[in-house]
Amino acid sequence: MRKRYSANFKAKVAITAIKSQETIAELSSKFEVHRAQILRWKKEALAALPDIFSAGKDLEKRHQEDLIEELYKKIGQLKVENDWLKKILIKSACDRRMLIDKNFKEISLTRQCELLNVSKGALYYEPRGIDPFSLELMDLIDRQFLKTPFYGTRRMTAWLNRKGCRVNR
Repeated sequence: MRKRYSANFKAKVAITAIKSQETIAELSSKFEVHRAQILRWKKEALAALPDIFSAGKDLEKRHQEDLIEELYKKIGQLKVENDWLKKILIKSACDRRMLIDKNFKEISLTRQCELLNVSKGALYYEPRGIDPFSLELMDLIDRQFLKTPFYGTRRMTAWLNRKGCRVNR
């Protein structure tokens, strides 16, 4: 049956071996433990000593790792929330463009456009009005279509040309 040694006993033997006041053979007979076992405990103790003195640094490192993990979780949560908001946010580009605040200095115009999924060019775009000739054509086409809804593009073009409006299909 194997002998089992307590942690205190192992530490006592290892410290005595580290002191080197007695040889390993003397320690073996004194504590009734094999020489190889004493050397193994001594080696383990010497390997563990630096960790004892760096406990504060390890604690700080663990704290930083926990903080980083927490921040990554927060970033992930914010990304999910941001994606969700984009899905339910106002759908039309015109309405999203109206949400941009040119006087808000904390977020640049470029970033506001990115967040709202609006091109920056669209921000400065000023729509032109419809010219009078196009309005007149649309009015003529609407009135004729109400009279003759079966007219296709060819007949409507021919009708407009007979009326004196030079247009193509």
